[in-house]
Amino acid sequence: MPARFAHPTDPSAPLVWRVPAWQPTVMMLFVCGVVALNLYLSPNTLVRIVSIGLGALAFIAAIEGLRMYLVADQYGIGFRGLLRTHNIDWSDIQSISVRRSGFNGPTLRITRTDGSYADVPPSLMLPTKPTGTVKTLAQLGDTARMITEYGQARR
Repeated sequence: MPARFAHPTDPSAPLVWRVPAWQPTVMMLFVCGVVALNLYLSPNTLVRIVSIGLGALAFIAAIEGLRMYLVADQYGIGFRGLLRTHNIDWSDIQSISVRRSGFNGPTLRITRTDGSYADVPPSLMLPTKPTGTVKTLAQLGDTARMITEYGQARR
């Protein structure tokens, strides 16, 4: 009997990473809870202001999370963070490596041939389940190698 999934993906298809769908969903559920609190419980002014502020932050975080992506396609690498969108052609990429920063956690660094670089937002690259640092760094290294190999075939 032949393997059911001999070639599960098309090798010419782009590689895509996005924020897991459950994260914006949880944020929106929190927003619904804040709305319900303010509609049905009639809290005092301080609680109302704080809860509306937290609800607004959660709403903005959910929308921004839905907009974030990392795509490696035939033209290069594109990714969107909170404030900027980066599009880098394969010919402009010198290397892709794992970068370990203190505040944001480990992520991928895309170094251009002119020496400048762009860091992929960690929220796109880090595992969603609690994972040890060694395993996380190994997974990021595998991802960097996979993107690099994908780009080598398209240069």
